[in-house]
Amino acid sequence: DWSQVDYAVFGLGNKVAHPNHFNVIGKNIDKKLEEIGAKRVFALGLGDDGDCIEDDFDTWLEGLANNLGGNDSDGEKLDQDPVPEAENPAGTVPNNLLPPKHPALVMQSAPDTGIHGDLLHVPSLQFYQDDVEKLAVKENQPLHTVGSDQTLHEMCLSLPHGQTYQTGDHVAIYPKNPTCLVDAFLWLYDDVDPYATILENGDESYPHPTGISLYDTLLHCVDLGAVPSPSFTRYLQSQTQIDYKADISDPRRTVLDMILSSSLKPPLQDLLHGLPPMKARYYSIASSPLSHPSEVFITYRPVKYVTSRGHLREGICTGHLRTLTKDSSVVAAVRSNPSFRLPEDPSIPVIFVAGGCGIAPIRAFLEERLAEKASYGTSHMFLGFRSPTDEVYRSLMEKALDEGAIHHAHITYSSGCTGDQQCRLVSEAFRDYGKLVFDLVQQENAHVYLCGGARTFGAAIEKELMDILFENGNFSDEEEVTSYMQKLANEGRLCEDLAD
Repeated sequence: DWSQVDYAVFGLGNKVAHPNHFNVIGKNIDKKLEEIGAKRVFALGLGDDGDCIEDDFDTWLEGLANNLGGNDSDGEKLDQDPVPEAENPAGTVPNNLLPPKHPALVMQSAPDTGIHGDLLHVPSLQFYQDDVEKLAVKENQPLHTVGSDQTLHEMCLSLPHGQTYQTGDHVAIYPKNPTCLVDAFLWLYDDVDPYATILENGDESYPHPTGISLYDTLLHCVDLGAVPSPSFTRYLQSQTQIDYKADISDPRRTVLDMILSSSLKPPLQDLLHGLPPMKARYYSIASSPLSHPSEVFITYRPVKYVTSRGHLREGICTGHLRTLTKDSSVVAAVRSNPSFRLPEDPSIPVIFVAGGCGIAPIRAFLEERLAEKASYGTSHMFLGFRSPTDEVYRSLMEKALDEGAIHHAHITYSSGCTGDQQCRLVSEAFRDYGKLVFDLVQQENAHVYLCGGARTFGAAIEKELMDILFENGNFSDEEEVTSYMQKLANEGRLCEDLAD
């Protein structure tokens, strides 16, 4: 009897990258629960990862908590007035900001150093996903010998015996934190033995594996480069009211940054509960099993930037990958991506649109088509690179053009053009061929593949595609175009491999 069920739904979406199906799952679930008689106790929340989804969730959760009885997300009542400085001596947290009290850690000295390259050695450890193994690194090198260290890199990983994959799949990689960040936290907690084993203590809410050292926990289980949640940020800053997006999310402030800039050092057990968990990163496989049946290639760009507060940041996973050498290993697993496949009928036209690292699945598709040597329908490839020196896989593209695996290649550069080269965005080149794109999609049932970053590249290409369809088709408004693009996606004719 669904009439006895209370519910509240918070949806996850990205309005910038996926405007055509923004929060569609959350909306459908909310609508379905209402239709079958369940009682909605709070309005549907629409999280937007294109802006600040943590802030969206925090605001929604506060409203839900107030609606249910005035409690915050941790179950503790929050005073709305700032805490006077006199009542908040240095190094303490006001009582009205304390999260649920976590039991102190139980630790035991270990005979070894407690430092391991991965956590696969721990029996029955529920940390990694299924089928995760150590994959040997066969190659790892920049694709250009000159230029910045942020040039595109290529890595080849050896698959274990019997492991298979399909063109268009992903590989999930579990990174490690850089030892300098781990050491920084251990310096803050220098009264704790970093190599001691953390034992079970009856705290079922403890979010990490037990039976491993504090050092391994900091190295593998928490993301020391990630931005903390709004609730843990309030705790660290001893404030009930924060502008999370402007002061924390946008400048990419980390837990270490906030601890070092304040007088508060939370108890170790609270720190480990509050640090963001380490998650696997997904990379598009840049190879075809027809050419590389026992290995996979990935194409990545080391992430490095300076925040608005002047702090240098490096991507946790790409920074880890960049340090790996031949014959080392990475903890990873192949993940199927069945919605991202070439058409079974090779005569169906295809349109590839990619930018930057989005070249990875295109490389795989070109390998596949070169190996199959079929008679292919019309194909166009639109590729965008930062500059001519950033372009990769030119020889593969030329071979594909020579052998008919691809018919037309349109390559653009956003900067660094010389001579007759004209700098422009790939979205502009895509727009120039708008009528051709429309005819291929509408009249010849072409499949369109969008590959690259979600927030900028993906959003720009989706907008251009919407404009092309609206200007050339018989659509009355943008809503009809959106519905048509959703229909293409449902039919497997609009395929996206977009991520940031």
